[in-house]
Amino acid sequence: MHCEFPPERALDPPILTQHKVFSRAVDLIPPTMPGLPAPLTLSAPPKILKPRGEVSHLNRGGYNLQEKLGWSLSEYEDIRSFIIHLAPYWNKLSNADKEAYKQKAAAAHLNSSSSAQSVPGSD
Repeated sequence: MHCEFPPERALDPPILTQHKVFSRAVDLIPPTMPGLPAPLTLSAPPKILKPRGEVSHLNRGGYNLQEKLGWSLSEYEDIRSFIIHLAPYWNKLSNADKEAYKQKAAAAHLNSSSSAQSVPGSD
């Protein structure tokens, strides 16, 4: 699996959301201009509610995680093996390092979301 991440950018201080009026418009992405590529839309997939019971305890009211996620067997196994490989490294990190990583990931997600909504070449 090969992942490519955009470079990190300095963040502006957050806007005070209690003073901002948010639009109810569904389509906030501006239309593209002829000759320019369409902007990327990076929206988070809908969250999957946790089913009743325990995962893999089918005989005791549990559920099959792969089926509930709706993933193919190969996709499920690839992600499962990646997490199993990653878990020992994550567990060795201090809480401060984990929090810093989560903040950087959230900032990167915000940056990619805001750049996806801008028209390319308008900078």
